[in-house]
Amino acid sequence: RFAALTNIRAPGEPLGSRSRGELPERYLRADMPPEEYLDRLAAQRREYSGFNLLVGDNRALWHLNSHEGVPRRLAEGVYGLSNASLDTPWPKLVRARTMLSSRLETLCTETLLQLLADDQQAAGHELPNTGVAPELERLLSSVFIASRDYGTRASTALIRRSDGSLEIRERSFGPEGCLGDVQFLHPATPDL
Repeated sequence: RFAALTNIRAPGEPLGSRSRGELPERYLRADMPPEEYLDRLAAQRREYSGFNLLVGDNRALWHLNSHEGVPRRLAEGVYGLSNASLDTPWPKLVRARTMLSSRLETLCTETLLQLLADDQQAAGHELPNTGVAPELERLLSSVFIASRDYGTRASTALIRRSDGSLEIRERSFGPEGCLGDVQFLHPATPDL
């Protein structure tokens, strides 16, 4: 089972009464298919601040955007997800998805972590208007965000191969830079 969560950037939107952090954990602990979990969650989505949730198993990957409210099974392909709807063409998303697509043949966790370390900010005319000040919009326009008060705290790369093998590597960051890596390897599993 797999779950990943992003917030939706919506300044001024009321805060939810429940923590979004429980959403991936509840899925991972649940004994139900991803589509059933998201169907149930769609009815309760207003209890949380805006979110995108990806959930899956070894058969399918599903997405729920709390603003849209409709669970969607993702077909095979390359997608991008940031702090808006799936594949919203923000400069950092387009850049990251393009870089990922160009490296699919030689993919490894280090390549993914390097992609997530891209700190190139978008040009002023490319910035989306999400309701935050232009200076903050520019800071948030890079894949990797670093500033004195706000920034990327962890980047996680997960590769699941068709033979069932799994590799997860997470790189953590603090105010002074990289704190270190944690890696998990799982060998091939027959009959997945």
